[in-house]
Amino acid sequence: MLSPTAEDGEIEVRISLANALVVLSSTAEDGETEVRISSEGNSMSLWTKAQQLQGDALKKVRAVYGEHFPIEVRHFMAAWIEENMCMDIDPENPHNEQFVANLVGSLIQELESKANSMMNTDDLFLARLRLIETANNFKSRYSHNPLSLFRIIRHCLKTEMKLVQEVDNVCVNKGIVGPGLGLLPDSNAEIAQQLDFLSRHTQETGGDLRKMEQEQEAFALQYHECTKLNVRYGSGVWAQQLRGDRAKRKLRGLQRKILLRLSGTYKTVPTNVLCVTLGSGP
Repeated sequence: MLSPTAEDGEIEVRISLANALVVLSSTAEDGETEVRISSEGNSMSLWTKAQQLQGDALKKVRAVYGEHFPIEVRHFMAAWIEENMCMDIDPENPHNEQFVANLVGSLIQELESKANSMMNTDDLFLARLRLIETANNFKSRYSHNPLSLFRIIRHCLKTEMKLVQEVDNVCVNKGIVGPGLGLLPDSNAEIAQQLDFLSRHTQETGGDLRKMEQEQEAFALQYHECTKLNVRYGSGVWAQQLRGDRAKRKLRGLQRKILLRLSGTYKTVPTNVLCVTLGSGP
């Protein structure tokens, strides 16, 4: 797209390419011509970015296209549209009517050429028919009203740019930089986020483990101290009590044997009397 400007005797011609702006400027005084090439955006086209949007943003892009301007035309004519469409042109300005008419006429011609150049294969057959049909519809609808089609295309492109810019702003706020980042799910950023979560979780778990180990060591020390005290102050009493219990059980066993023997000799003597006599009674 060519757009001439003139300021202070300087003639400037801007040639808008897909990813760059070539500026030719010439001054009337010395006749020298300066060529400048400035980059606009990044190497990724607007349509490529729009296709990489996700969720509601992608739905909004799809919804803006329809029979008035099929999305197939946007797809197959993406490069031409972005190279030639001038978003700064005001369609309400009568001085721009001829420029818009020429632009729409060129679009229809390019659309027909694109359709005719497409291979008549199974995967492109329907797309080719769609482009031919759209070119005919554009002729019948917009040949006498090119401003209407220009407004439609302008609205579609502005919607795309707005949605893409919103995603880019979110990426910048999150510290994600670089062309196209954030349009597709950023696996690297997601992995980094998960690693950060796991690292923090591991640190917290490590702290809990160290606390448990300290408590276990404190318990072991206390248990060891209690064992030492029991051995020092309670072993004599426990041993004496244990020996006493064993002696009592042994004595009771002997008493039972004696009772059994005596029961056969003194059958007329009550058993409880024998028990009292032997000292085993209650």
